[in-house]
Amino acid sequence: MPERTIGQHLKELRKAHGYTQYHVASYLNIITQTYSHYETGRIIPPAEALYHLANLYHIPVETLLDFLIGNQETGKVPDNSSSEDIDVDFLSFINDPQNDRKFKNLKKSEKELLYYYNQLSLQNRKKILEMIKLEWKYQKK
Repeated sequence: MPERTIGQHLKELRKAHGYTQYHVASYLNIITQTYSHYETGRIIPPAEALYHLANLYHIPVETLLDFLIGNQETGKVPDNSSSEDIDVDFLSFINDPQNDRKFKNLKKSEKELLYYYNQLSLQNRKKILEMIKLEWKYQKK
């Protein structure tokens, strides 16, 4: 059986609550067509929209983030064990609307790399950067 996408999950939540696309779009302060694109998967909802949707449906935002993180890389919903591997501070980092605007075009793994890189000391950052440069040189050959 194919895994559900975030769009399918949003549609199920909306229908379970008896809301129209117009109602949810109004709640998010977006046009109905944009919300429709969230449900069809044409547009991935930004973190700020996921935060508001979680409030609307009275669910933890992490529930929706699991779909978003999984869908960006694999197109599938991650299993529960993979979400336990994600640091709570990292989830806050990627859920912050300000960071969402800065990093909206990055994959989850790229956001994760930046988050943990920024947690390192300056000396360790330099070591990591040198290691990446060496790996890149070897890969080019």
